Amino acid sequence: MRGVTSLVELAGGSAALLKKLNQASRDGQSLATRRNRIVHDPVLFNLDTKKVMASRMTANKRLEFDHVPIDISEWEDTVRAISAFRQRFIRLRDEIIAEGLSPSGAGL
Repeated sequence: MRGVTSLVELAGGSAALLKKLNQASRDGQSLATRRNRIVHDPVLFNLDTKKVMASRMTANKRLEFDHVPIDISEWEDTVRAISAFRQRFIRLRDEIIAEGLSPSGAGL
């Protein structure tokens, strides 16, 4: 998103459009973190408790390592949020084109 925002700014995109792109970029960071947790955290099965856990390790400002229960409904919510974000990006793409900043017209 930041790359698209930079290109739109360089091509003379409106302040309103840049504001929307910057907000989408911020929102996308949180969503990307959630997606990455699902994709990259190893999944474990505890034979004693019969529970499925994720092995979570992060190093954002301090090291954290833990096994946390997996809530499938959170995963489903993340998939729905990714789908909604994709639709949001498509609308932003349409706004970029409407401003005359299409790939062929503005070097985007």
